[in-house]
Amino acid sequence: MLKKILPSLFFILFVFTGCKKETQAPAEKLQDISVKDRAKSEVSKALWYEFSEGSSKSPVILKKISKPVASGSLLPWTEAVSVTGVGLMYTPPILLVNRAGIVEFSDFDLSEPNLKAFDYLYDRTVDGFYSSNDGTLLRVYRNTLFSSDPILTSDRQAFLCRYNPVSEEIIPLYFPENFGLPKYAQCTHLEKISRFWYLSFKIETKNQVNFAFFKVKSIEKIASAKYSEITKEEFQNALKPVVVQAGEVYSDSDLNIISESFQEFFKSSEIGEVNLIISAPKDLDCKRRFIVKNAKSKSGFKPIDATALLETQGCKIIILTESGVMFFFKDKDGENIIKRLPNLSDGLVYGYFIVSNNRVVAAWNEETFFEIGKTGILSYILD
Repeated sequence: MLKKILPSLFFILFVFTGCKKETQAPAEKLQDISVKDRAKSEVSKALWYEFSEGSSKSPVILKKISKPVASGSLLPWTEAVSVTGVGLMYTPPILLVNRAGIVEFSDFDLSEPNLKAFDYLYDRTVDGFYSSNDGTLLRVYRNTLFSSDPILTSDRQAFLCRYNPVSEEIIPLYFPENFGLPKYAQCTHLEKISRFWYLSFKIETKNQVNFAFFKVKSIEKIASAKYSEITKEEFQNALKPVVVQAGEVYSDSDLNIISESFQEFFKSSEIGEVNLIISAPKDLDCKRRFIVKNAKSKSGFKPIDATALLETQGCKIIILTESGVMFFFKDKDGENIIKRLPNLSDGLVYGYFIVSNNRVVAAWNEETFFEIGKTGILSYILD
């Protein structure tokens, strides 16, 4: 899920949008009820679902299961059906499912949540959501490393599509030709940093692979060709994750929230470093990536992955680690609260999530490096 750690090879970072390190969750010093008692209480509060093969009409479905276990059968994450983003700008919020479609948060009030599938996405990797004056956008692309499709001779392909929740349509909007590129060029990365959007495209022919890099002030400027082509080095430097030292004071309010919250979070844990993705309702442009460091941690603890929601549900930030620890920082009463999702089997991790009232809907994945096996969603009622 969280492909957010910079690997050593540049093309892997931006073709795969980053790769997750294989980690062992450190021992977390958290006050909690006993494992036995917690296991009993989890049974009635947890509903597990797994993405599974369906029919020819609906190739992907959400199937209810007792509890997920690793299979050992893995795919590159670009090719796997898994949750790759959350749409917090919608009411109700939605989960974006790679190579499939979307699932609405409210569906988990039902016994059988509905995966709204789109034919257009079945053979494409999808990422989002991106907010613009053109509406809410999805980035779609095909990875030629793992595809036997005749991509180089296929029809014109959009790299940005608009999702219309009213008509439930995926509408192609922007194309590689808008940047003067061949129609088969694939947009491997799109991210807003400060005042600019940064894009990378992979242009592959039978004989060679090239990359092109651009920056643009707004998505809408793409239509009028108001963009700048930039070097690989400028692109790399712009997209480095922001490093935050827990406990330090920053001029940026969001960085201060991250710094303050993790200073408190690290008091209950020996984690040394967290690779963090934030989905922020007040900044809907796209996901944001950070590396949060704990200066007081002892050496020897590997980094872990986490996702977070900024300024939601009355909290300044809600953090979910890959092992299922939830940290609510400064709720409506100004308190910090630690909760736990059910333990996952070896090889499984938690990813993107949504919280509403006392319900958590969280993606789970079987992961190793940049490959994914079984995937699904947990619906869980918090105490």
